[in-house]
Amino acid sequence: MLGNFYCLAIQIAIQKKSFLLSASAEALQLYGFSCPLSPSLAQLSLQITPPCESEQHYEYSGRCCTKCEPGKYMSARCTGSSDSVCQPCGPNEYMDVWNEEDKCLLHKICDQGKALREVNPGNSTFQRQCACTMGYHWNEDCDCCQRNSICAPGFGVQHPVQQDKDTMCIPCARGYFSKVASSTDECKSWTNCTALGMAEIMPGTDKSDAVCAERKMPEPSEDGMCPYTDYLLESSGKEAGCVTRVFGWLNSIPVVGDSRGNSCRPSSTLGKSHL
Repeated sequence: MLGNFYCLAIQIAIQKKSFLLSASAEALQLYGFSCPLSPSLAQLSLQITPPCESEQHYEYSGRCCTKCEPGKYMSARCTGSSDSVCQPCGPNEYMDVWNEEDKCLLHKICDQGKALREVNPGNSTFQRQCACTMGYHWNEDCDCCQRNSICAPGFGVQHPVQQDKDTMCIPCARGYFSKVASSTDECKSWTNCTALGMAEIMPGTDKSDAVCAERKMPEPSEDGMCPYTDYLLESSGKEAGCVTRVFGWLNSIPVVGDSRGNSCRPSSTLGKSHL
């Protein structure tokens, strides 16, 4: 008699899709009770996942109700006679999932004062996206934008620069230079004096460009000397210290002659020089 009572309770629970289901029937069998189930009830007993356990539904007061879709919030829960009441998100708000929240979420603010800029305005179902402005990168430790590291002279930025990572500085390879401290500039190649039809009078370094010069043959002066003013020196890189080397280069030129048989050599008078 007691066993029949339990079997009846189990069948009612199965019809209501209770969590007990067939597990209770199996438990009774351990105590010698047998609960025969009809084919329809046996099939129901296999439904171990209630329909409310889903992305779009929730259980409230013993009823399976519908959640609010993305872009809306729940202003009232379901009742015995009506389903949930949902309202659209307001301005500057969003909700990106099925939910039973009583309000939408606020969009983040891309604060320019914190080196942030807007890359996607977002909408009622998608949050606004921000990124660091040029020259800054996102730092997870402080949850903020941080200024990029500056590469010293002799170093250049490894490109492409990534918005979410700090500057990567690399030494300038041979044939390249950087004479400024920068968080954005790459190493630049030396000037090719030969390609310009000029002579290289000072090689480049990792911090300076090569210096090129072009010499034009002068007309001799009345005293047979070739003044510095008759030499046109064109320099593509006027670095400090190059003037002394140029004077030495000019004085090393051997005596030359013109078409009239006059000879001359560069004058050593600095006051007549013109660079």
